[in-house]
Amino acid sequence: MEAVVEIDEDDNAEPPPKKIPVPAKLYDISGAYNPHWYQFIHLFPKPEYESLARHGNEQAGGAFCHRCSAEVFFEKGRSHVKRHLERYHRRYLLDFEKRKKLRK
Repeated sequence: MEAVVEIDEDDNAEPPPKKIPVPAKLYDISGAYNPHWYQFIHLFPKPEYESLARHGNEQAGGAFCHRCSAEVFFEKGRSHVKRHLERYHRRYLLDFEKRKKLRK
């Protein structure tokens, strides 16, 4: 008989993410393949692009997680957003998958 293990975000074995102050400018990712990953994660521009009126994925200096105030690595075409969600916000991903299955 298999043991059932409850997943609790507060009890994960990972060290807490490094917190940073909220960046002055935040914007949404464009064309995300998995937009549900970006419900509470937004991009912030590199310092040399902060003065632009509009920002794209190319100008991103990183991503900011509103749930834990952490900086997440982001470059156009690759990021650590999924890794961050799996480590620190697993319950959100599991709940999303449950809701997705119920809609079918």
